[in-house]
Amino acid sequence: MKYTATRIIGIDMGHRVMTHGSKCKSLHGHRYQIEATVEADTLQTEGVQTGMVMDFGFLKDLMMDTIDRLCDHGMIMYDKDPLLFVVYPECQSAVLSQDGHLTASNYKHFALCEAGKLTVVNFIPTAENLARWWFELLQQKSPLGIQIKSVKVWETPNCYSIYPT
Repeated sequence: MKYTATRIIGIDMGHRVMTHGSKCKSLHGHRYQIEATVEADTLQTEGVQTGMVMDFGFLKDLMMDTIDRLCDHGMIMYDKDPLLFVVYPECQSAVLSQDGHLTASNYKHFALCEAGKLTVVNFIPTAENLARWWFELLQQKSPLGIQIKSVKVWETPNCYSIYPT
């Protein structure tokens, strides 16, 4: 039997799905709701989290440090998007290596670009890809013994994606 705990945070973020056949090809934004579920085989037996998988406040802190800090009130763009350096020309040399690829493992974050906060990723920032990316980032920072079970990304009040399913 597994125990779970779930927390939701909200962020405001812009993106563009450059390959989309309709209006999502335009730069636009969403009020994302991100729901993370953690799980453990047993509940904690000592300390301030006794009887819990993970304190909801600690889970919120993890999500805020991992997701909100990078993305809230910012823009997320694919490193192959031709509009990237039209909107953020000052970031071009810092984003790309000589071979035209991202210089970071899978994202590069700029908090102080002239046009605002920017996160550049090596994937098209769809809800499905964001759910996977945020899952992986949370998993990397999750405390020992706590597994991230899933991340659900609500792009609108009516549409969401879950990773993994």
